Amino acid sequence: MRGVIMGEKKGFFSRLVSGLTKTRKNIASGLDSIFHGFSKIDDDFYEELEEILIMGDLGVDTTMNIIEDLQARVKEEHIKEPAECRQLLIDIIKKQMAVDETAYEYENRTSVVLVIGVNGVGKTTTIGKLAAQLKSQNKKVIMAAADTFRAAAIEQLTEWSNRAGVDIIAQQEGSDPAAVIYDACQAAKSRHADILLCDTAGRLHNKKNLMNELSKIRRVIEREFPEAYLETLIVLDGTTGQNALVQAKQFKEVSDISGIVLTKLDGTAKGGIAIAIQSELGIPVKYIGKIELSVNARTLNITDIENEHIEVNGKISEVTLQGNKSEIEIDSNLDMQISVLSHEGALEINQLSATSRLTLPADYRFRSTKKRIATHIYYERQGKKVDDFSDAEADNYIEFNGIKSELVIVEAEV
Repeated sequence: MRGVIMGEKKGFFSRLVSGLTKTRKNIASGLDSIFHGFSKIDDDFYEELEEILIMGDLGVDTTMNIIEDLQARVKEEHIKEPAECRQLLIDIIKKQMAVDETAYEYENRTSVVLVIGVNGVGKTTTIGKLAAQLKSQNKKVIMAAADTFRAAAIEQLTEWSNRAGVDIIAQQEGSDPAAVIYDACQAAKSRHADILLCDTAGRLHNKKNLMNELSKIRRVIEREFPEAYLETLIVLDGTTGQNALVQAKQFKEVSDISGIVLTKLDGTAKGGIAIAIQSELGIPVKYIGKIELSVNARTLNITDIENEHIEVNGKISEVTLQGNKSEIEIDSNLDMQISVLSHEGALEINQLSATSRLTLPADYRFRSTKKRIATHIYYERQGKKVDDFSDAEADNYIEFNGIKSELVIVEAEV
């Protein structure tokens, strides 16, 4: 789920931008009108910029901090043109939202991961996806179903454990959550697990009970599994905007939080809250759910993203993919040049009445299929059409969907 776009390794702002479809549309269109619509940098310029950032749900405090930093940089660097402020703004947010290189330390150690958050934000789904991702990295993972309060929580987590192919420790609904964690710690030690993922209840309306429950769970972990690295991730629903910040503040009062998981960002106009949360609370956003891009640009570079699914749509002429581990779906009705420098996973190209050229490295192994009527796939090597050079046994997969369209798959010259 974590990843970056435009090539900055694990850079938060770049990773965040890739996940915020509507937010980026709203903010980017507004910023363009400011940077290119104002002839000078004055109070009106800053007021308009402030309004757009607040509308993007960055929050008043975070927005004011960003504006103050921008004003200082403009003065310090003697900038006169509004258009020159665009990159300054990006740099300020990047610096503010940087994630430390040790942010994912738990993945490399014997760890217990507590996943907290209110009901309905996607905790169970997050645990399931984390389990699958960690197992794909050859980690031995165990789940603990410590949300014994919510109806069907244990059954749902059990289903995710089956999908991911990992063990789960559970008791009856209504059991003591700390007792479940005790059993899970014993299992993790005896089975030599690398990571124990723990679901927890989300009864934020009863803060005293929640505080007591989480404190008891932490005491059990510290006593029974002292050698384990303890990571606490809070899951927040990006569609709730400023309410997500309120939830994070409330949970921070009852538990030490080391990271944030933001879900449902692909369908919200309030994704700017991610910047506000990290800025105001100093807690890094470590994971983002599904990534959806809507881009109107001549070129697009997608680099070093690890995510379950990336969907790209819009008016794009050239797309370059490098270092990604994901299923990438590209939807366009334009003729496109798609260059794959390196990629692990599936690639799906959807288009109507257009022709795309997909250039692959000479050593890139893939299998392919086409769907819909009247689609054509051709293969080209050294400027000449050749027979199909796909490999039915390859792990990488290319799917082509279109009507009255064609795809030319080109082997890059060494």
